[in-house]
Amino acid sequence: MTILFLHGWHSVPGGVKPTYLKDHGHEVLNPALDDDDFTLAVKTAQAEFDKHQPDRRQPSFHFSDN
Repeated sequence: MTILFLHGWHSVPGGVKPTYLKDHGHEVLNPALDDDDFTLAVKTAQAEFDKHQPDRRQPSFHFSDN
């Protein structure tokens, strides 16, 4: 499954959650998003979606650290 993982504000790509998904056999698209320019962050995310057409989009806040 291809997942577009959008990290949270002031988080970095390649963190624990997307790495977990990769380690469990998923292709994870995890673009660097601008923390200071929301419009640019949305454009970056949309470009990744348009380019790769992932099976799933997963905002990082939907995961629990428990």
